Amino acid sequence: MSLDPECLKAFVTVADCGSFTRAAQILNRTQAAVSQQIKKLELLLDARLFQRHSRAVSLSSHGHLLLGYAKRLLALQDEAIHAFREADTKCTVRLGTPDDYASSFMPTIINAFAHAHPNAEIEVRCDLSIDLLDSLNRHEIDLALITKQANNTTGEDVRVEPLVWVGAAGGMAYMRETLPLALFSSSDSKCMFRYGGLAILKETGRDYHIAYTSRNTSVVLAAVRADTAVAILARSSVPPDLTILDDQHGLPPLPEIRIALHRRTGERNRVIDDFGDHIVKTLSLD
Repeated sequence: MSLDPECLKAFVTVADCGSFTRAAQILNRTQAAVSQQIKKLELLLDARLFQRHSRAVSLSSHGHLLLGYAKRLLALQDEAIHAFREADTKCTVRLGTPDDYASSFMPTIINAFAHAHPNAEIEVRCDLSIDLLDSLNRHEIDLALITKQANNTTGEDVRVEPLVWVGAAGGMAYMRETLPLALFSSSDSKCMFRYGGLAILKETGRDYHIAYTSRNTSVVLAAVRADTAVAILARSSVPPDLTILDDQHGLPPLPEIRIALHRRTGERNRVIDDFGDHIVKTLSLD
C-alpha cells in the first residue's frame, strides 16, 4: 500500500481550504478530479477523511490523523527535490574541446541543456584533441569532445565531418606556386588536420610551406583572413566570411574525420552524464 503524493496534496489543500471547490481552483483541477483523489485515499485507508456540510467540509477524526503525516510526507518530497536542485547548483561540468568545435557546436549544445539544468556550471577547456585526451585520463576534465585519433577505438562516435581547405573570400593565397599554410601546431603525428593534409599534398605533388602555426583557431583564421595562407578546418567550423576551396581551386580533396565524445572513467554525477548524453543527441547526424 502506498500513498499517492498527488492525492495527499489534494487532501491537504481541501483540509486547509475547507472546500472542494476552492481546493480545485487552487490546484487548477476540476472539482470532480479532486473528489476522485480524496475518494482514492479513503478507499486505500478504509476510512472517511471529511465530514460533508452544506457549504463546507471539515476533517473527520481519521482526517485529523492523516493530516500531520500528509504534510510531513509532502515536505519530505519537496526536500528531496530541493536537494537535487542544490546538487545542480554545486555541480561543475568540465568539458574539453578544440576551440574551433567550441565556436561552432557550443551554442547549440548549451541552449537546451541550460534550460534543463539552469544552475549547473559548464567549464570549457579549449586545447588540441590529443592533449585533451591526456587531460581526461588525468581526471582534469569530465568530458572531451574531440577529433577521434587514428587507431583509437575508445569514445562514442558523434558525427563524421569532412575536412576542407579554407581561404579568404576573394583571396588569392591558394593560387601561389608554393601553397602557404596556417596550421594547428601539434607534435602528434596522428593529427588529421595537420599531418593528414600534409600527406595529401605530398601525395599529389603540390608544393607547400608552413607559414603559420598556432594552437589557437583565431590566430590560424587571422592568417587566412589576411589572405596570407589557407587552412584546414572541419566543414561545420568554417566561419561564414571565409571560402571553402576545392578541386576547382586546384586543391586536392581531404579525408573525413570522426568527432567522438570521451567520458571520464570512474564515478560521475547525474548532471555530467546528462550533459554527455545531450552532446551526443544534439550533434549526431542521422
